[in-house]
Amino acid sequence: MIFANARGLFEQFPFGTDFTPEEVVLGKALTALKDKTVRTLPRARDLGRTFAIPEKAQPYLQRMRLDAPRGVKERLMQRVVVYALAAVDAI
Repeated sequence: MIFANARGLFEQFPFGTDFTPEEVVLGKALTALKDKTVRTLPRARDLGRTFAIPEKAQPYLQRMRLDAPRGVKERLMQRVVVYALAAVDAI
């Protein structure tokens, strides 16, 4: 049995929300990341490699205060968030 909201018949928040559009996307991306198993997550050494952060990711990173990471931990978190956003086709 397929629920109506899974088929796109209802809005995500039918009674409205105080979330910004960025927060809604971040919630979806981070929930999807949480639901993945450890085997499908990127390895820390792969996340530590230098790669360009997509421009489309900037509003989400700004919202999470990861647009200008300070230190190794924040750089790693920034890459995890970019990975999660890419996994749900948000960027």
